[in-house]
Amino acid sequence: MKTFLEELKKGLPGPVYLAYCADLYLLYEAKLMVKRTVPPESADMSVESLDAGGDGFSVAGMLEAVRSIPFFGGRKIVIVENLDALKAETLKKVQSYTRSPEPQSLLFMLMKSRKEPQGFASPEVKLLPLSMKPWEVPLWIKKKAKDEGFELSEEVVAWLNDNYSSEPGLIASELKKLSLAGRPRIGMEDVRQLIMDMSEHNAFDLIRALTAKNSAKVFRLARELRGQQDIVMLMGALNKEFSRAGTPEDVHEKATELLRDADMKSKALYGIYPVEDLLARLLKIV
Repeated sequence: MKTFLEELKKGLPGPVYLAYCADLYLLYEAKLMVKRTVPPESADMSVESLDAGGDGFSVAGMLEAVRSIPFFGGRKIVIVENLDALKAETLKKVQSYTRSPEPQSLLFMLMKSRKEPQGFASPEVKLLPLSMKPWEVPLWIKKKAKDEGFELSEEVVAWLNDNYSSEPGLIASELKKLSLAGRPRIGMEDVRQLIMDMSEHNAFDLIRALTAKNSAKVFRLARELRGQQDIVMLMGALNKEFSRAGTPEDVHEKATELLRDADMKSKALYGIYPVEDLLARLLKIV
């Protein structure tokens, strides 16, 4: 993670980067951070995001994107996620490009992998491990809290680290819920109050109905979740539910993707998000 953040501060000057780790949340977060390096007004023209796991992906399309010139000039940034979904033959074509890339463009690739990816031994390629060492987690928690607009007491940082150190997605979810307190600094008393509020909330009743596939009860409870705080609480509860140990890998991955998409739509709609759509999709995979 440290190497990635250092390269990000420098503006990602290299022509090719490959970020990798086993945690889907960190890969998703890295993609967003790369996108944020470009001003919003020019991002539509200069940034292109491709999904290597999608039906429409092709190396030819990737090459066309990375070799194109943005309408407003400047540098073209092409993000390719889910590189691990490519078959060996197709991956070799991508690797061939990385040995002689376009010097004025940026190809930023993301791969789910616990080990350092092989086949990218080129001076043009910068490998970026996103996994965090134990001493990095508290620093990351503080940075995430700052990004949300508040600071944490050392006690809260230790509590999050002790409970969720191996699950950064859950830490991010907890921090979003803590942001609802609207305070510049969050202490353990705020955390205890939040937990108390959540125990009285019906988001977990909805989770139980969802896992029982009781669709009638799911949608009845969903109609009661209308405020932004309600939606954030529900997203946090859903994230925790589908990240539990023992959750089938395919269910975890599908649910994670649906929750990320819902989170982005919720932000785009200023919190007015139809949770019924998300719940209907989740009912199909539980």
